[in-house]
Amino acid sequence: MTATASEEVEGVEAPAVSRVEWAPVARVNLLPKEIGERRRFRRVQQGLALVVVLTVCGAGAAVWWSQREVSDAQAELDTVQARTADLQRRRNDFADVPRVTAQVRAAEDARATAMTNDVPWYRYMTDLEAAAPDDVSFTAFTFTVPGAAAAAQATTGAQSGNANLLAPADGVGAITLDGISGEYPDVARWMLGLDDVAGLDVSTLANAQTKEDGSAVIFSSGITVTDEALSHRYDRKAS
Repeated sequence: MTATASEEVEGVEAPAVSRVEWAPVARVNLLPKEIGERRRFRRVQQGLALVVVLTVCGAGAAVWWSQREVSDAQAELDTVQARTADLQRRRNDFADVPRVTAQVRAAEDARATAMTNDVPWYRYMTDLEAAAPDDVSFTAFTFTVPGAAAAAQATTGAQSGNANLLAPADGVGAITLDGISGEYPDVARWMLGLDDVAGLDVSTLANAQTKEDGSAVIFSSGITVTDEALSHRYDRKAS
């Protein structure tokens, strides 16, 4: 009877147990209040420490950035100062340039004044010989062109009535010429041919006479040089 009952008990299945996840679990905080406050205070300390670390890192980054900006500005300043010193040295090197330039201009002005009445005489020697007939030759030339001061004095004399009234108003100088011709008409033809030479005007015959043996005529003449003959190669150019 006992064995049969045991067999019946063993043949009965145990009830299934399932866990319910949503079921609330009761919890009881048995820690003292001081421990919780201490934990919260520690978390606050950690947060403050983190803030301090971040602040220090930010300040360090700001200092590094400012130092970099200062270094760059100092480098630029050093470059500018070096450039300024170099320009100052160059300015000192060229300090005499204005004085030398003024001296050059003064010399050019003096030359332009002195050479106001410059005439290319070599050209007129060729022109005078080309204007002469075949049987007329020259033995002496004298070219006279006064300087600017003398020309101004001559102009003053002309205004005061002491000048030669037959001289052209644009006369700047004179040519005195001695020559030999076969006969008197050749001398006259040569003087008339001077009218075709630019820069010459009012030719005059000073004297003419036959040589003692009658072989030739010796003559002396004067020719006025006008301002058309001036070269103007020393004139100051307009700036």
